[in-house]
Amino acid sequence: MAGSQLKVVGTVYCDTCRTQFLTHVSKMIPDDAKVRLECRKRKEEVLTKNNGIASSARMANPLVFMKNEPIPECKEILKELGILPNRHF
Repeated sequence: MAGSQLKVVGTVYCDTCRTQFLTHVSKMIPDDAKVRLECRKRKEEVLTKNNGIASSARMANPLVFMKNEPIPECKEILKELGILPNRHF
């Protein structure tokens, strides 16, 4: 695939509770949104015939944007999950 473009497929959301995982108050970024990824650290891997990968699409872990401060509802959500917040709400 040298010189080919890859399509990265995944989920992008706003972490409204700053938990670094999805909660029911997380805000999903619409599917038609485009997110630009910039690769900063690279390591060349030699593959033979894409090692069975027939598509140019690659699945990625969720990309998360965190709010500066958690929203008020987060205190109760974290309590329900049995997680103690490390900051005051």
